[in-house]
Amino acid sequence: MNGKRVATIIIGVLLIIGGIWCMVTPLATDMALVWVFGVFMFAQACGEISTYADRKAAGYADGFSLAMSIISLIFGIMLIFSWRMDIAAAEVLLFFVFFWLIVGGVMSIIGAIQVGNALGLSPVWGVVMGIIMIIGGAFGVAHPLIGAISVGIIAGMDIIVSGIELIAIGSVRLPDIRARQE
Repeated sequence: MNGKRVATIIIGVLLIIGGIWCMVTPLATDMALVWVFGVFMFAQACGEISTYADRKAAGYADGFSLAMSIISLIFGIMLIFSWRMDIAAAEVLLFFVFFWLIVGGVMSIIGAIQVGNALGLSPVWGVVMGIIMIIGGAFGVAHPLIGAISVGIIAGMDIIVSGIELIAIGSVRLPDIRARQE
């Protein structure tokens, strides 16, 4: 077994452990997502600020982009270091997810009907999935705490499945397609 396959299996095991952690502590998972978002905001703002002079000299940066970068830097620092800001941002982020589910469900229903009509197929499954998305989003808006727990558990399950996939990829010897084509 070569190093890439071993590394793939190790990463898969780590993902499974992380996924289990997400499922056991779903509210902490939501808070961690906000913290990661803060780190990304901070890093992006630092990059924008550090290249501002070069972009300004090249003619495609203005004071507005610098001001937005400074604001992003401040909010990123607040998300990283302020637990009160983390809680507020987690709540807002969850509502965005729930409203995204509702809008996505409506779009899924419309798309299923349009594709069904255009291709002469039954839109039943697309409509059913859209309705499930709408119900899930509405439930999350109506019961945010249960919705927050659900998001953490679903994220954990997704991470576990990704870990299992990586372990399977690292464990199985894949055939060389190029050798067959020659």
